[in-house]
This record gives sequence, C-alpha cells and structure tokens, in this order.
Amino acid sequence: MQRKPSAPISWEHAVVLTVAAVIGVYAGIAAGLFAQSIRFVQLVLFRSGELWKALAEPGAGWRDLFEQQLLQAHWHLEFLATAVLVLAAAFGVEKLSESRRIRVPLLQAQRLRAVGMAGSFGLVLYYPLLLLATFNGTFHQGDSGLYGILLEAPKWKWILAPALGALAAGLLVRYVSPESGGHGVVEVIEGVHAGRREHLRGRVAIWKSLAAGLVIGSGGSAGREGPVVHLGGAVAASLGRLLSLPREQITLLLACGGGAGIAASFHAPIAGSMFALEIILGDFSVSSFTPIVLASVTATVTASALGEAGNDLQAEQWTVGHPAEIVIYILMGVVAGICGIVYIRAVAMGGAGQDRGGIHPQRVPGGVEYRKSGGSPLSAAGPERAARPGARRRRHRCRSVPDGRSCPRSGGRSGDGAGAAAPSGSIRGGRRFQRRRSAKAPGHPDPRGRARGLAELEGRLRRTEMSERICLDLSRFVSWGSERLTIEPPSN
Repeated sequence: MQRKPSAPISWEHAVVLTVAAVIGVYAGIAAGLFAQSIRFVQLVLFRSGELWKALAEPGAGWRDLFEQQLLQAHWHLEFLATAVLVLAAAFGVEKLSESRRIRVPLLQAQRLRAVGMAGSFGLVLYYPLLLLATFNGTFHQGDSGLYGILLEAPKWKWILAPALGALAAGLLVRYVSPESGGHGVVEVIEGVHAGRREHLRGRVAIWKSLAAGLVIGSGGSAGREGPVVHLGGAVAASLGRLLSLPREQITLLLACGGGAGIAASFHAPIAGSMFALEIILGDFSVSSFTPIVLASVTATVTASALGEAGNDLQAEQWTVGHPAEIVIYILMGVVAGICGIVYIRAVAMGGAGQDRGGIHPQRVPGGVEYRKSGGSPLSAAGPERAARPGARRRRHRCRSVPDGRSCPRSGGRSGDGAGAAAPSGSIRGGRRFQRRRSAKAPGHPDPRGRARGLAELEGRLRRTEMSERICLDLSRFVSWGSERLTIEPPSN
C-alpha cells in the first residue's frame, strides 16, 4: 500500500499562531504593569508624606528594606533564558533558510525572526515590572486596596487627589496625545470592522494607559480593561504592519489582542476568547477560534506567572449551599439581561449612543445625500471631514479613469451644489491614491486598478433606475482609503 504524502506545512498559519502567542505575552505583562502603575499613583497622591520621608531621609531604613525585598523577589531567570533561546532560534531559522538547508520560505523565516525579537522583548519586560512591584511593596498596603489607603489619608485629599488626577489626564489627552481619548475597546472594534487603525499605535496606547492610570489611581471612575484591550490591539496592529500581513490576518490579530487584554485583566481565558469571537470579531469559525484561544490562554498564564506583581484580584472561597441557589442565579441573569436591554435603548433614545459609522440616506433639495448618524454629510457638497489632530493636509492628485471621465476636485468646501455643474458620472473628492509610506495602498495592489474599480462601481449604479443624485462614501466598504463617489442621474 502506497503511503500518502503528508500535507505541506502552512507557514503563514504558523506565523499567525506565533504572533498570537506573542500578543498574549504582551497583554499579560501590560496588565501587570498597569496594575502596578495604578498602585504607584495611589502612593504618590495619598501617601506622599510617607513616600517623601522614605526617599529623602537616609536613616529611615527604606533602602535596606528595598534591597532586602529585591534579593527575596522571584526573578524567574527562566524568562530571560527563554528570551535568549527564542532570539537565537529566530535568527538561526533565518540563516538556515537563506542557505536553503531547511524548507522554510525566506519571507516566513524573516517574519519568524521579527516575531522572535518581539517575543523576547516582551519576556524581558517582566523585570521592570518586578522592580516597580518591589518598590510598591516596600510601603505598607492593606488588602482593602484604595479604600484602606483612603482611611489613612487626610480628608482633604479625598477631594483634591481625584481632581488632580483628572486634570493631569485631561491635559495629557488635550495637549500631548489627542488620539489617546476614548474607551479603548471601541477603537479595537472599529479597527476590525471599519479598518480604522490610526488610533492603534504603540505611542497612543502608552499615553492612553498613562492617562487611565492617573484617573484610576487617583480614585476616578474608569475601567482598567479598556487600556489593556487597546494596548493588546496596538501590539497586534504594530506586528501586522511590521510583518506586512494581509488585512484578514491583521483583523484576526486585532481580535486576539482584545481577547488577550480581557483574559489578562480578569484572569479569565474563556471570557476573553468569547468576548473576542462574539463582540470584536463576530465570527466563530475554526480558523478564528484557534489563534484567539491561544492568545487568551497565553495572556492568562503570563499574568498568573507574575504572581502578586500582576494579580489585582483576590480569590474567594465559594460553594453552593443549596440547589435552590441555582434558580436564584438564573433569575439574576434574566433580570440583568433585561436591565441591559433597557439601558441600551435608553442611551439610544437619549442620543448618546449614536452610531458613529452608520450611513443613512436623507433627501435634500436636488437629490439624495448619504449622511452619518449625527447629521454630517458624506457628499462632496457638504462640509469636509474634520481632520485628525496633527494630520497634514494632502494635495489632491487627479488621475484619469476609463471612458474619458476624470476626477476633478471641485468646490466641495464652498457648499454650492457640487453635482449640478459637473459632468455626468464624475468622481469628486477623496484622497490621493498613494499613501504616506507606500505607493500602492494595502488591499489593492495597483492604484490604476483602484480607479477601474471605482469606474466599474459607478457604471453598475448608473445602469440601475435612478432619478436622483447619489453621494456615497466608500470608506466603510473598501480597504484602500476614503473615497466619495457622486453619481448623477442620466439627463433626459
């Protein structure tokens, strides 16, 4: 009986799984760093007198205590050894692939080398986390957390400290990093479904975590899972851009980052996986399930390995005293679900929960205009989009399209019926075909093919029965940037 040849190894899938594991490591380390940063802010704001006395007075004995606790800390040298081995293996695979001694494509070997470097750096981040945790541990802190600190602090700090924390966070978001505003989870969801990844950068994630740490550490009302989810998404987006992965794989890695952030924050890998599959990605396929579960489990294991340095949740002993308690829990779940529905509908009715990306047609004098929720028009005749903070204004470049039509950038800013004086079937406005870093935008390899695609879409719309002008924003439907397409009805 002839033996069947084994299936070839999918190196792209192997790279995605490796990146998912690296994202989990970063999420676990980030959760620990974020928790310790919050404790440090609490020390600075509520126990500033004790902190200054320990650091300024030589005879306080704090340095001896700090050195003693450093010697007794769990340094986990296996993390450093693992980082060195991963780094050596990554470079070794690349060298062997270049000499063709192993059957690994050179592109995938280079990607594995980059992933190995990123993973090694993530493991080394454990040691700054250990130093910060040891520093915080030299000051007495009860098991009750912020509540216990407040009981020992003066009454005037109860009001002044949250105000100072909110003021510092507001100034940071207003003047240092305006992109850092927002919840964090919403940006990851928009990066998955709308392709908006401008807020998923490493610098933005660091400033957002710092602002959230100031608010939470000072006693403000904010959640700690948002910045960790955002940081996981930023790591995923950065690695996807670094490795030049396809859009589908970057989208999957963004979901891995979000699930890993939830899993590391609450030590709940199943909850993190279900959150990423149901809320962020909306896909339960097997190809999506494996990397997300791997990232969530890796994040939980990393956060658990940090011990007291990364664990901010206290385990409670709980048992079922009577079977009737299960019925109570079921009723509690039903009531909580009803309350959630009522809350969501109340927010929607109040106007605070408007869909920022929804497109809705509205009749205007002279045609139909597509508007976002909230009323901002998407046609060239309406007001321009608000530019992102710090973004440069780009000069528009016109390129010819088939059938002799052109794409002039006409008076969209003046607001005077842009479609009235234009030739039939013109494409108005939009960004130039090149992006800042590449002449060929991702998702569409040829800019001329992009113009042909727009012309084909225009032709299909014009072949339908239309009697009114249509202004359509394509940024929600295509991956190669923002385009506004204006279709004029055929003249009688």
